[in-house]
Amino acid sequence: CKTFKAVLGVADISGDGSSGSITLTADDTQIYASPTLTPGMSVPVTVDLAEPYRFGIQLFDTTPGGTTGRDDVESWPVLGEPAFLCTGV
Repeated sequence: CKTFKAVLGVADISGDGSSGSITLTADDTQIYASPTLTPGMSVPVTVDLAEPYRFGIQLFDTTPGGTTGRDDVESWPVLGEPAFLCTGV
């Protein structure tokens, strides 16, 4: 595949004051790091790919003070409408 598209954000169940981030990797190398995502944000992203063998998605809860379980300020980073543009099919 040569392109990946998605809309990045945090889920509606994320608490006020929470934050998260999303990192994309190709063959274990970081190719994209989102800005800090907070409730109500949506970040459309299109990333060119060099036809990697492996593609990875890492989701991080970056809420200040951290969280140890489900509480009122936990963040749930998500990808909406993820899609790959592939050729040769």
